[in-house]
Amino acid sequence: MERRMREVEQFLKELPRNMSEEFVKNTPIRSGNARNKTTLKGGDSIAADYGYAGSLMKGTSKQAPQGMTDPTIDWVRGELRKL
Repeated sequence: MERRMREVEQFLKELPRNMSEEFVKNTPIRSGNARNKTTLKGGDSIAADYGYAGSLMKGTSKQAPQGMTDPTIDWVRGELRKL
C-alpha cells in the first residue's frame, strides 16, 4: 500500500509538467510560435500567450481539430487508468 501511495504522490507531483508537455504536443505547428509561447506558469497553470490561442483551442486548425485541451484531458485520464 505504501508503494502505491508513493506512486500516486509522484504522479501528482509530476502531473502539471507532464500535462504542459502533452498540451504543447497537441498544439498545431506552422511557424512554431504557438508551441514556443505555451508555458507552465506558477507550477500549475498552462499559459498559451499568443493572440490566437482561443481559436486553436476551439479546434480551428486542421492539425488539431479537437483543440489542445480535450486531447490533453484524455491523456490525463489514460495516465490515471494506469495507476
